[in-house]
Amino acid sequence: MIRIGLPVFVAALAMSFVASGAQTKGKLVTKFKYYSVSGSTAATLHRNMTVPTGFFSSERVYGNITMSPSFSGTFKPGRKGKSCRIQGFGINGEFVVRLPKLKSGVKLPRSLNRKFRNFVSYVRKHELTHRSIWTRCLRSAEARIKRLRVKSCTRLDAQAANIITSEWAKCEKRNIRFDALEQKRLRRLPLVREAFKPAKRPKRTASKKRSRPGKVQRGAFDRAIDYR
Repeated sequence: MIRIGLPVFVAALAMSFVASGAQTKGKLVTKFKYYSVSGSTAATLHRNMTVPTGFFSSERVYGNITMSPSFSGTFKPGRKGKSCRIQGFGINGEFVVRLPKLKSGVKLPRSLNRKFRNFVSYVRKHELTHRSIWTRCLRSAEARIKRLRVKSCTRLDAQAANIITSEWAKCEKRNIRFDALEQKRLRRLPLVREAFKPAKRPKRTASKKRSRPGKVQRGAFDRAIDYR
């Protein structure tokens, strides 16, 4: 199966707050990192983009996105300690998007270079869509937690953690659904289509005996696609 890579969300199941001022919304930033790719054909470029990433021991992906959240705010007990809320709550975090990049010094024919750039552009857009999905879930969690008013700060802490876990589960399902919908579009990309173009069979030579043509041998990189 062709995969772009599900996002990795490192969620804190126990809330840990960093004291802050009158913050009303957490800060989310995005950084990009790249890994080098070399090759002279669509097949070799594709093969070199589906090596183990280090993030997924059993997955071969073209790109991925990770995010580690932190929480800011201050517990504010009510009068006589009969209620508690979180003042200035915000979810902060840094998204890190990892994408392929042509290795320095590698020159491709104009047509192949255009297909490679189109492919990278697609992967980038794909990962940023994952980011948008996560952002919506994080903002939803943030809004829900800000509305919490419970009798004790201990219970508030537990309920806030449950909300984070709940929103994480929703995001996971949405991201899996998005990846599944993208598979057909990914297969239609010019670079992928060329990488998996069947090898040309040699012309038959005149022979008295008619032999059956052998099977086209599939390369190792073919296993990145589920043909079913």
